[in-house]
Parts: sequence; C-alpha cells; structure tokens
Amino acid sequence: MLALPSHSPSSPDCLECVLDHFGPSLLNPAPAEKKAAGMVLSMLSRYSDRARLVTAMSGLAVEEIVHFRDVVKLILARLRQLGADEKGF
Repeated sequence: MLALPSHSPSSPDCLECVLDHFGPSLLNPAPAEKKAAGMVLSMLSRYSDRARLVTAMSGLAVEEIVHFRDVVKLILARLRQLGADEKGF
C-alpha cells in the first residue's frame, strides 16, 4: 500500500472527516486513473512513429494502469463494489 510522508501533522478534525468519507474519496481516483491510462494508450497509437515518445509513454501507460488496479483492489476490499464513472471522466 502506498504511504506518503506527511510534512505537517493533520488536525484531528481533518482526520475524522477523511475517515468518515473514506469510501467516497476512494472512488474518486479510479476513473481518473483509468482515463489517464486510456489517454496514454491513445497517444501511443497516434504517435507510434516516435520511438522516444513511445518508450517514455509505454512506461507511463503501465504506471497508470497499475495505479488503477491498486485503487480497484482497495475499493473492492473496503466497499465490495465499484461505482459507475461520474460524468466528466
């Protein structure tokens, strides 16, 4: 699981709010990760003749789909079901 270092302590009120709304906040990044992976793959198809770009972007595509997979695992472990993508994603 990803753990980011904290540069300053969180207030108890902030922590309580996050924990009270943890499920909905976890659903939010899933469509964004999926969209990012799709956009990268689209760029790979469009600019397939540019070797340096393809090399860099293929790594990014893998990274984004791994992010999506990890978010899906967390959602399923905690909420047991995925929500529908919101409009705009």
